[in-house]
Amino acid sequence: MRGVLRDRRPAAALARTTRRLVAVAALLAAGFAFGRAWHGGAVAPADGVYTLYLGKLDDRGVRNYVATFDGSDAGAERNRDRCGELRTLLQGRATPPLVFWCEAGRYRG
Repeated sequence: MRGVLRDRRPAAALARTTRRLVAVAALLAAGFAFGRAWHGGAVAPADGVYTLYLGKLDDRGVRNYVATFDGSDAGAERNRDRCGELRTLLQGRATPPLVFWCEAGRYRG
């Protein structure tokens, strides 16, 4: 993060940080999807599903899809916890205008 703070072009630093966060989120989501497929590909009912989103504090209308947590073997509580853990990890690495949040249910565009 020191490089980001010393960068004289904050827009470039923000774009670079956003790309890194999206890449980390994609890798983690792929890992969860692989784990679900490895265990038979079962999908939980919609009431146990949680979805992680990314947005900006200054633009409340924008919501970008990051990942869906729908493992039936884990149950609703574990899906919620996994979503929250990833949200905390990504939020800790994000620059201030970016915000991550979890919502119950599948992706809603």
